[in-house]
Amino acid sequence: MDKRLSRYLAVAAGGTAASLQGQVLYTDFTPDLVLEGNLQSVLIDVNQDSIEDFVLIAEDTLVPAINGSYSIGRIRAGGYANLFNLVLGTQPSQYGYVNQLDHGDDIGPDQPFLFAGTMAFQVDSAFPFNEPWNGGAFDKYIGFQIRYTNDSSHYGWIRLDVSDDARRAVIKDAAFSLIPDTVIAAGYEQLSSE
Repeated sequence: MDKRLSRYLAVAAGGTAASLQGQVLYTDFTPDLVLEGNLQSVLIDVNQDSIEDFVLIAEDTLVPAINGSYSIGRIRAGGYANLFNLVLGTQPSQYGYVNQLDHGDDIGPDQPFLFAGTMAFQVDSAFPFNEPWNGGAFDKYIGFQIRYTNDSSHYGWIRLDVSDDARRAVIKDAAFSLIPDTVIAAGYEQLSSE
């Protein structure tokens, strides 16, 4: 009896894994999307419908002050063209921060999302605040929520690098679950069978 149950579960798990492989829409940005320059932006279409879903904005400027000026570098990210397109992050004291995710981190309906926030912020080579991307990042992830159909939320990720001076980002690829309200792991191109 136990052997039959084991075989049944193995077959069921294999069928589930095969059916989940086609449930993620993956986009490889070739060439990579490069963001740099003051008030420059990169628009990202994750669902391949020719309508941009997210935006990243760079700042690289000198801000005049009474006793000179401040050199500012900042990278921000947020939803675009749809109020239901959100990025994974927190908003302490009404200031939004975009979370930095590692490969394999879960992205799903039980997490906090916001419309826009700062990723990294540098002033005169120092990081005065607590942005999660301060000091740079290589092959890290933004989690997002997208309203892909009229009444359902879908979750996904964008993989990118951010320079250590908060002035440049390189966007590499993105993916999201075609199954509504389903958790996806950052960096994965298929859903877990668990």
